Amino acid sequence: MKRKSIDPLEIKGNSSSAWNLVREYLIQESENKCQVCRDKFDILHIHHLDGKGLNNKRKNLLVVCQSCHGLLHQAKLNTGDRIKLADWLKHR
Repeated sequence: MKRKSIDPLEIKGNSSSAWNLVREYLIQESENKCQVCRDKFDILHIHHLDGKGLNNKRKNLLVVCQSCHGLLHQAKLNTGDRIKLADWLKHR
């Protein structure tokens, strides 16, 4: 799949079409792999680390499978710890 010439992470606004571009871009960037368990999936979620669905900054977004997404929500970590965890997961 060819990458778009625009950077979807620079798109402002919260319309569903803007979010779909961001989501598609992130999943493509992750090569359809969960950034937690590293397995490949046909369906992936985007987890907002700070819990704020409107904060679509790159450092706040993590591509995850359904199982790992559920675990992240169950962990009930504070925002700082969630961001540290995500940084560690992305770079391991």
